[in-house]
Amino acid sequence: MTCRASLKMWTQMTSASGPLWTCPSRPRLSLIPARAPRRRSRRCISFGSGSARIEVRVIAPRGAAAYLRALRADLAERKSAGTQLLGSPRIRLSAAARMQILAGHVDTRLMATIVTISGPARISVLAFGDPGLGAGAGSPLRSAELTPTGKTDRAGRSASVQEMIKFLNQQRPPFAPAWAAMVWLPGRQAVLRVEFAAPSPLGVLAGNGA
Repeated sequence: MTCRASLKMWTQMTSASGPLWTCPSRPRLSLIPARAPRRRSRRCISFGSGSARIEVRVIAPRGAAAYLRALRADLAERKSAGTQLLGSPRIRLSAAARMQILAGHVDTRLMATIVTISGPARISVLAFGDPGLGAGAGSPLRSAELTPTGKTDRAGRSASVQEMIKFLNQQRPPFAPAWAAMVWLPGRQAVLRVEFAAPSPLGVLAGNGA
């Protein structure tokens, strides 16, 4: 099953809690000086300082007010979807990850991916992270550390993680991650680190993300 097919099933569950939001317009990215007018933009990432500071902003064609309304609607959908994810017996989450899911702080693409790969293999979510360097408040967390559960030997865990990476490399936008790799944590624990590109698209649950 692909992330898109899994998302369709997931959407059917989450839609019972309320109407799904439809993206009114597709934002674009722009690299602008930090002191430029900001009435129609929202910071995605930033780096540097003073006159050398650079900010990458999302430019909303219909204005900042409409975009902020869309962000609030998307946050509500992420909270609803996160509640559904927490009900899965195939997914374990650390205490911190659970709180971030409930608060709606996790990127929808990442949640859909977790739901999908938990089908063939039970997984544990160790941590979420990386909203982006200098990202604005409320930017979703776009990366995660995942590990298969139920397999205690090094070879078994390594094989499971490699299968996850193979699956992720077959996905298409918006569910294709920016990168996915296997790392080893202390205690010989094989972990999948996966990250999606910024900015987090809006309206993914309604099939309008890009």
